[in-house]
Amino acid sequence: MFIAYSCDDKPVETLKLFSSFVRNSSVSVKPDNFTLTCVLKALSSLFSDGNLAREIHCYALRRGFELDFFVVNPLITYYARCDELGMARKVFDLMRKRDLVSWNSMISGYSQGGCFEECLNLYKLLLDEKNLSPDGVTVASVLQACAQKRDLVQGMEVHKFAVDKNIKIDTLVCNSIIGMYAKCGSLDYAKELFDKMSERDEVTYGCLISGYLAHGFVEKAMDLFRRMESPSLSTWNGVISGLAQNNFHEISIGLTREMQDLGFKPNSVTVASVLSALSHFCNPSAGKQVHAYAIRNYLEDNIYVVTGLIDVYGKAGFLQGAQHVFDQSWHRSVMVWTAIIAAHATNGDANHALNLFDDMLNQGTQPDPVTLTAILTACAYLGDIDKAWKILEDMHDNYGIQPLAEHYACIVGVLTQVGKKSEAEKFKSKMPIVLSAKAVRC
Repeated sequence: MFIAYSCDDKPVETLKLFSSFVRNSSVSVKPDNFTLTCVLKALSSLFSDGNLAREIHCYALRRGFELDFFVVNPLITYYARCDELGMARKVFDLMRKRDLVSWNSMISGYSQGGCFEECLNLYKLLLDEKNLSPDGVTVASVLQACAQKRDLVQGMEVHKFAVDKNIKIDTLVCNSIIGMYAKCGSLDYAKELFDKMSERDEVTYGCLISGYLAHGFVEKAMDLFRRMESPSLSTWNGVISGLAQNNFHEISIGLTREMQDLGFKPNSVTVASVLSALSHFCNPSAGKQVHAYAIRNYLEDNIYVVTGLIDVYGKAGFLQGAQHVFDQSWHRSVMVWTAIIAAHATNGDANHALNLFDDMLNQGTQPDPVTLTAILTACAYLGDIDKAWKILEDMHDNYGIQPLAEHYACIVGVLTQVGKKSEAEKFKSKMPIVLSAKAVRC
């Protein structure tokens, strides 16, 4: 029954059956390896819970399944889905023998989890295996990593390997190839491969559209999008987000309305993209409308929605609204902290921004380069050169961050603010990078 539900892609029914089985099973009848395989597959498709992954892992160890491919491979996949890539790799490394599914589970986990360098390194180790060779699933995962790293050279090598080894170029692999070339800027070749495909799915279109948008070819992206018969919500979201990132903010918002008119319901991705576009219009009223929609549809806890709302309210000068969103947020990632710090810093409430930064550090959240730019902006507003120097020193020593042009520009801004223009010029002459006009605005 477990296998039947699993093969029929019924994860909820699988978990209900497992729960009933565990409650009602006798001492002599216990879940076996195939049961755990089906349960892990169901969990992977429904939700991520690192603690639950560990519980199943412990159960597998107690039952002696640690060498069973049918248990260990889906366990690696589930750990990876839970963003527990360290645990996934530990399980992988402890395997005495691995099949290709084991390798693909770990390589795919790295690729989908954003660990692109680790993905490529593991792929190279697989190439050294005597009795195993990458297949289409491997190639698709590795090409995705190459695309995200914008590593055209490595991507071309993987493509050549697939052709030389006669790996079947199905839709999955072909989409990955097109996506890699498109992301890396080889758009003409990506379009050539697109045109040669006899069967295209929505992902095929999405790969080329996202490539056009990533490199600023908005008109080509929209032409291709308009050729699609019935794009799904994810494709609409990709185009709406891409338009916002290319500063086509009004068109992005207009496309959202068009999407809604066709019966699509905006999700957290849509809302975050719309907020990104709205942040350029200093329109707190529109921000409040989106905020109300997010609350009605239980999206207000999504960190990208929270960040977007704080950003919209902050840029519109509505600090009370920004602070309220922050105070109500449960998951305060570095993005959320940075948004509220930047909101206060850019509105002249520099002391509050610095206090929030201290609160963030006290709660164990490490800043990223954007956070530090916001804090240095606050220092520039206050003319607090000592604090600015301290942050610049801490960047590398305490936070492991290499100072960027924006950070150096803020130091110049602080020095200028306190009347030390000659010292500012001296500092600029010794900087390891040249400041752009954009960076100087700190």
